[in-house]
Amino acid sequence: MKKVSVIKIGLYFLLSASLIAYFVSKIEPTHGALSGMLLSFVFLSIVLFYVWIKIYNKNMTFMSLTPIFIIGYVNVFFLFSILRLINTDVLGAFESFLYYDITRIDTPLSLSTIGLISFLIGVTKVKRPAKQSLAQKDFSKNYKSNKSIFFIVTIAYITFGAFLVSTPSYISGLYGIETSALSRYLFTFFNWFFYSAVILKIFSYSQVEMKNLNFFQYISSFGYLLLTLIMMYMLMSVYTGDRGPLISVTLAIVGFFYARKKNISLKTFLIIIILGAFVLTIIAESRTRTLADGYVDRVINTTEQTGSIYFETPTLIDSFINLATSERSLNHVVLQVPEVYDYQYGVNQFQYLLSAIPGLGGLFFNVALDGDIKRQGSAMFTSYLIQVEFLDRDIDYGDGTTIISDLYLDFGWIGVMLFMFAFGRLLSRYEGVLTGSTEIKILPFIFIIFYFSQSLYLARSALLLEIGTVIMIYVIIQINHVFLFRETIK
Repeated sequence: MKKVSVIKIGLYFLLSASLIAYFVSKIEPTHGALSGMLLSFVFLSIVLFYVWIKIYNKNMTFMSLTPIFIIGYVNVFFLFSILRLINTDVLGAFESFLYYDITRIDTPLSLSTIGLISFLIGVTKVKRPAKQSLAQKDFSKNYKSNKSIFFIVTIAYITFGAFLVSTPSYISGLYGIETSALSRYLFTFFNWFFYSAVILKIFSYSQVEMKNLNFFQYISSFGYLLLTLIMMYMLMSVYTGDRGPLISVTLAIVGFFYARKKNISLKTFLIIIILGAFVLTIIAESRTRTLADGYVDRVINTTEQTGSIYFETPTLIDSFINLATSERSLNHVVLQVPEVYDYQYGVNQFQYLLSAIPGLGGLFFNVALDGDIKRQGSAMFTSYLIQVEFLDRDIDYGDGTTIISDLYLDFGWIGVMLFMFAFGRLLSRYEGVLTGSTEIKILPFIFIIFYFSQSLYLARSALLLEIGTVIMIYVIIQINHVFLFRETIK
């Protein structure tokens, strides 16, 4: 316990020093003078977390929510600062795209550091509940048979088919094309039922010892009906250049299997990350908004590109750069709020919660917020800052958001610190469902599996953006269980 106390003291010290750096950089431009120190805080905090795992939480594997979230977080918020520190210069035009004020880069960097350390303090804060006792009812056995998810899978097929029919551009392989409201609703409903079916099949293994189970046995138990839908969805995602579903489904299904097996080494894990980043980059760069080239031609053209499109000199990590460009959201938001625009005081988070009920979020936006696009979530606010205010033009694409800029826009640096701590603490309590080291209850299980599926991209999203999806998956699973077994699932 003394070693754990030393680790916590170290994390609190790094948090305090990061807060001081943040306030100093807010008062006057520091021209990047604090960057080296802040990056050393990031490195030390991750080292302390790694030591904590080794002495206190040996059940955690590299293929788990927290490690993958940290990788995505470091990529989004610190990659450009690391490259700048080692004198890999950003192209001039790209630099103006990334930064709002190049003399104040330490402000967003220090806020990102505060967010990471607060998260790590939360993760190392509490013990997990004891593993579920044999006396408690095991609901997972109800979903060994694929008949128990037939109704959910059928609706997923219907909504996916209806989405494809209503969105011919998607079938044609076009990416980022404006779709109708009907198409968006159909796709939302499809995602709810699709992930409900996938999570229930994963849930059927929640109480199973998987050491002697091979991957073929595991994946074949999903059944031909669900597996066919999974393959259709993933292939369509690859065809359109949309990496999100491919990553999410793979993490949920494959990630859970290897989290339970606990047999992935650090070397293997890093190789998977590097190769995955390379493949996903090819998929993303093969996107098109026209029908001029076929998919094979787009892939060939992408693989034949030479040099770096981001830096003065080619770099081995171009595959990670696209993810890191989301940092520009924080760079703009943190330097204009509250100096130019006031905080949103929780409006964004409230809208995310309302999104659990279809149409309610839009009604709130149009009635309570008068349709003001600056208040239509942090992603739209960022697009307004960058395109309308900074570039002086109309909004014609989405600039996205990040987990830190979203929290900062609503609650400032205090909100970043408290929400990231709370998120870390929540994972500390329930992430053990991935490894079978804690009690299994359906709502925490849904939350952990779904957020695990989003973990690599979560840093470039909003923390509560998908909470409505989690709630709807829970509702669908409960309705299905009550219909089949005349009781609620716990």
